[in-house]
Amino acid sequence: MSPSRSWPAALSLLIASSCSDPDGGGRLPDASIEPGADAATDAAPADAAPLDASPDARPDAGGDAGPDMAAAFAAIDGMAVLEVGRAGEYQSFELAYVQPVDHGAPEGPSFEQHMTLLHRSSEAPMVLVATGYDNYLGGRLEDITYRLSANQVVIEKRYHGESRPAEVDWTTLTQEQIANDAHRLTEALESIYSGAWIGTGRSMGGADSVYHRRFFPDDVAGTVAYASAFLLGYPDTRFAGFFDEAVDADCEAALEAVQVEILGARRPAMLELAAKGNAYAYERSGGMEPALETSVLSLPWVFWQYRGIDSCPMVPDAGTAGDEDLFAFHQTVTGAWTASDEWWSYFEAYYYQIQAELGAPVIPADHLEGLVDPDVVDIEEGLIPVDADPPVFDAAFVPESLAWLEEEGHDIVFIYGELDPWTASRPDVAGVAEVWSFTAPAENHGVEIGDLDPEDAAVVEGLLEAWGGGE
Repeated sequence: MSPSRSWPAALSLLIASSCSDPDGGGRLPDASIEPGADAATDAAPADAAPLDASPDARPDAGGDAGPDMAAAFAAIDGMAVLEVGRAGEYQSFELAYVQPVDHGAPEGPSFEQHMTLLHRSSEAPMVLVATGYDNYLGGRLEDITYRLSANQVVIEKRYHGESRPAEVDWTTLTQEQIANDAHRLTEALESIYSGAWIGTGRSMGGADSVYHRRFFPDDVAGTVAYASAFLLGYPDTRFAGFFDEAVDADCEAALEAVQVEILGARRPAMLELAAKGNAYAYERSGGMEPALETSVLSLPWVFWQYRGIDSCPMVPDAGTAGDEDLFAFHQTVTGAWTASDEWWSYFEAYYYQIQAELGAPVIPADHLEGLVDPDVVDIEEGLIPVDADPPVFDAAFVPESLAWLEEEGHDIVFIYGELDPWTASRPDVAGVAEVWSFTAPAENHGVEIGDLDPEDAAVVEGLLEAWGGGE
């Protein structure tokens, strides 16, 4: 497993609430907290109906697995088999596929796109998982894969992790190029897999799976996008209402009071505590103090994104809590390390896309006037790669994609958590006949099918069965 797999993916602050070290200087996120089960455990979603384990009912995991499958992958032009293993009932393959840097100039420079493929049967459905970032999922099963007893291929996004050329032309990091990567890989693997294909992804990966459908609508039978944002500008100002209307008012007030206390009277103590356990560099943010401002600015957003109403009792009383208690809470939810050089470097490709064509939200901060430098880096906007020229924002890309969704989209399901701030950017598909959007009550960015109301979950399950060839 590459070192990059220790970082999971998500929009901006990746499960920071669950993986910081409250006693030290924080640590970078651990992929073990991302959704998805390890194929080695074959763990079922809590609400999933028991699968029939009889030999006649389930795809044969070993009938066409093993050396012959490795040879079949290796026979694909441009495909390399890097590692072969077994994960529970699956044969697992680490693969690398040569992709053009620019699909409009296929004879030009290329790079290897890395992926993990879990094989059960050449006739079973294939779940195409867009990570949105590096291959943080590896051999873990997606919920959909388990429900359908399907194969699964997890694609590392171009210019993330190990999937980048020696010299990156950042102007070729576009959703159209990313969609072409997925299309070309799908075409290559269809020579082996005859079952139906279903696309899915979480957060940025879900958006990628939808953009894939815009450019290649027939590559998959259906798509399920979880907690995916579709911003209408750079910046997008629609999010203030979420914090005024969607969340618990008392809890939000307590969070804002903590922000004011940390950046006001307790600032010297917070900086001293942060320096004691610090293991990161903050040159690009301008030092530890601007990094503290950046991370505290996003504290309520991250709290609601990855925690929620059940975590409100953990919010300290800003007026009575000790310095160490306030610091521990900050570290548990965000932490200055989320504005470290290491953070900016890891998410550099994501931030380039944000500033090039995807957009970024405005974080409500009126209550922090005078406490945050106007020039501090906004963690939702981020910092682009040091070797990239600042892109010109394409304000038309997302609106054009949403227009396509309304006019031509079909067989797409959106699933959101009620308390996830990104839900404010969900597409309006109320009048689109074959596109569905569901909200799970009181859930956050880690929403699953099983979190939906039973009648909504039943609709999704029926669609999956139909897309997978069960009807």
